[in-house]
Amino acid sequence: PDHPLDRWALDHMRETGARQGQLVVVRGRRLAFARAYTYAEAGYPVARLDDAMRLGSVSKALTAVALLGAIDRRALAGGVDARVVSGELLDVARDAPPRLAAVTLRHLLAHDAGLRTFVEVRPDEPNNTLSEHRLTELQDGVRGAARPGQLAEGLRARRDDDAFTRARGGGVASRFDYSNEGFILLGELLSRLSSGSFDAYERA
Repeated sequence: PDHPLDRWALDHMRETGARQGQLVVVRGRRLAFARAYTYAEAGYPVARLDDAMRLGSVSKALTAVALLGAIDRRALAGGVDARVVSGELLDVARDAPPRLAAVTLRHLLAHDAGLRTFVEVRPDEPNNTLSEHRLTELQDGVRGAARPGQLAEGLRARRDDDAFTRARGGGVASRFDYSNEGFILLGELLSRLSSGSFDAYERA
């Protein structure tokens, strides 16, 4: 290591057991630092900056930034306080389930929408009305793999609030429910704002 960030990355990899990683620092619009790291036994593949890496929940921050930009560009009525059932977002009819009807983009962004939370991320997660298999079964009649846009379409098709454990809001940290599904929905709403359909997240 010849840079303080190199030393930090090496120490982090030693502590966590990570074998590969990428570290990028951007200041304003300027790329200030970018390195790929490998800390493993001889013969282990050497990481490169153009390698694809799993983003995991880092994608939530990217989704939030992109969504805020799309809200500004579209001059969305209500901004982050727009109801997700509005015509520009989910476009749900007046008979939307009450808890879903009350949710805003702000609630989803703050993990405060009241959506059920699940520790595991499984396609067949028991009792999860928003699992991949439950949603594809609801929409196609058969269980299958997830596809882009299916969460938004599934919520539009629901006529109950089974996906929620409580009403939205509260603003108390102890009430926040970390929700992967909430951010999948935000990604699909970003897609709708950017391209008019729920299935173009990567392009958005």
